[in-house]
Amino acid sequence: TASLTLSLGNDTLFGVAYSTGYFLAAGVMENWRRSADGVNWDVVLPIGLHGQIISLASADGRFVAYSRDHLVFASADGISWKELPSGSGSTYHPTIVLPDGYVRFGLRGEVWHSPDGVSWTAAESVVTRRLGHSAGRAR
Repeated sequence: TASLTLSLGNDTLFGVAYSTGYFLAAGVMENWRRSADGVNWDVVLPIGLHGQIISLASADGRFVAYSRDHLVFASADGISWKELPSGSGSTYHPTIVLPDGYVRFGLRGEVWHSPDGVSWTAAESVVTRRLGHSAGRAR
């Protein structure tokens, strides 16, 4: 069981993920934190990210961040980021990490699945109305 203690003041927290021995907490660009133990947090300044990050996930030894502008970024350390193909131009909810990959839902009910968080395939959706929220559990 993991326990986290983190204060970002009045800033919004967009996501927390764990990979390669670190927790990473994504706030606004100047307010990201990284911790090895979940208690003591250091400020990190992400390099290579742009746009407002709205979701953070991790799998396969890397962090994956998604921006409001439909951009996807990957990082091994949570500091240096590389932009990756996003696979969709739709507005979507935060990405959910599943045992067999990632899934994300568009605001209009679209569904995408990805084995790696980078290449996305549209999946059949039975949702015909606007989605309010999506939730999931990390693997």
